[in-house]
Amino acid sequence: MAAQLLTPTLAPAPIAQKPTSIVRVLVSLRYRIMWNALRRNTWQLVGAIIGALYGLGVLGMALVGLTALGLSNSPFTGIVLILVGSLIVLGWGIMPLVTAGADRTLDPARFAVFPISPGTLRRATLLAGAVGIPGIITGVVAALTGLAWIHHPLSAIIAVLCAPLVLLTCLLFSQLVMTLATRLAASRRYREIIGSLMLVLVILLGPLIAGLSNGVSLSLDVIPQAAEIASWTPFGAAWAIPALVAEGDALGAILRLVIALASVALLAWLWGIAYDAAANAAKSPAAASGKVRDARGPFRFYPASAAGAIAARCLIYWFRDPRYARSLLIVPIMPFLFWFVTRQFEAGPELMAFAVPFMLLFTATATFVDIAFDGTAFAAHVSHGVRGIDDRRGRAWAFLTLITPLTIVVAIVVAVVSGTAHLLPAVLGVGIGMLLAGNGIASVQSAFFLMPVPDPEDSPWASKPGSGALSMAGTFGSMGVLLVLSAPALVLLGFAVGTGSTLLTWLTLPVGLGIGALFYWIGVRWGGRILDRTAPDLLARLAKHA
Repeated sequence: MAAQLLTPTLAPAPIAQKPTSIVRVLVSLRYRIMWNALRRNTWQLVGAIIGALYGLGVLGMALVGLTALGLSNSPFTGIVLILVGSLIVLGWGIMPLVTAGADRTLDPARFAVFPISPGTLRRATLLAGAVGIPGIITGVVAALTGLAWIHHPLSAIIAVLCAPLVLLTCLLFSQLVMTLATRLAASRRYREIIGSLMLVLVILLGPLIAGLSNGVSLSLDVIPQAAEIASWTPFGAAWAIPALVAEGDALGAILRLVIALASVALLAWLWGIAYDAAANAAKSPAAASGKVRDARGPFRFYPASAAGAIAARCLIYWFRDPRYARSLLIVPIMPFLFWFVTRQFEAGPELMAFAVPFMLLFTATATFVDIAFDGTAFAAHVSHGVRGIDDRRGRAWAFLTLITPLTIVVAIVVAVVSGTAHLLPAVLGVGIGMLLAGNGIASVQSAFFLMPVPDPEDSPWASKPGSGALSMAGTFGSMGVLLVLSAPALVLLGFAVGTGSTLLTWLTLPVGLGIGALFYWIGVRWGGRILDRTAPDLLARLAKHA
């Protein structure tokens, strides 16, 4: 008996399951993981609810718009639906470029050790995308386009029947781009470059569109031509079928149907190749190699103290962690946006004096997410008893070391280019003052405020479920406080710009620096005292988000 107990027994062989049941299990697993993540964090749950309500709002607006379009019986109904529908499909392909790594629940690398075929994983991924909020919204909106053809019953029926084809095209296009982007995203440089380029594109989208609309007159002849071209592409073929049926062009509708079906087949084939390659690479990854670099450089520039060590470490992160790239990109982009807006309103060049304060309104409080970016590594500060004031000073020193020279350079360039060099002392006083005050605000805010942030290996654009509303609240809250604290210096700058007074210009310099230094001093000490009390709680919340 004892021998039997001591003899190891082999586990029974796993029972083979049908691919459909495995797909069902994988989809339920994905949403169970998401639900557990939301249940652990109230703010993430609130953000997810807000996102769902936003989706319902989009559906409501689509319902109203499509109904109005159908009742109007406009001859441009088909053109509008083709162009908007093409943009929807194109958007599904663009989003993975900025969210690569955002959702890796069904990543083939996670299932490399399980006897699950890549085909089964692909079907599970498609089904999970179809029953997600974006998939549901897209599918319902595509079906609701039947309302736009209320005066053409056959076209309305065909529009509803084409909705699954549209959704399948969106899902396959998105997954193909996602698979390719995820493989490339294994390179940190790729994530930095793509994330940076997409951020620049998003920020400059308004000026680009305005420039195009000013330079190109979009007549009624150009819009139909654009819709005609889009209808022959995978983006607009499925959307064009009901419109062609309404026009009585049966041959054109059949040709677009062939293009749409061929596009789905081609996308599925290409995605299968890319997905299988990713799955095989996950099963036999190449050995990583790299050089050990000397990281002592920044440590030589700060005092041999706890605050100095933290400053050196944070400065290294500013250069090596792609999640910090957004704060740095805003520095050169925001003055350009400010110039563009002032030019649209035909304002005088003197208003460019506010370009640097406008830039710092978005940049000066960037360190309020530093502890969140540290993650559970913040445990080193807690376990070693680092004083809160040293933590606050170190993080502020690193940020000021990097951003202060950039601010001065941008201020000089803007002053020279815009012809406002006589206002440079006032601009520097307000700008550096806002930089100091912003660090004071961030020192207090980050001592108690914590929001979910992407992991270090994720894309800079990835986000935790439900973090959008929390991020907006933290960002705009700190910006509002900074605007209030900097109001006296900004008012002086306004009078200096309006009157051209040299006295006010030079008076703004010490006033701005004095206000900034005061609130920096208060913020660092106040934030340090708060952090001394809240550090264990912050660490527990960081572990909960991990």
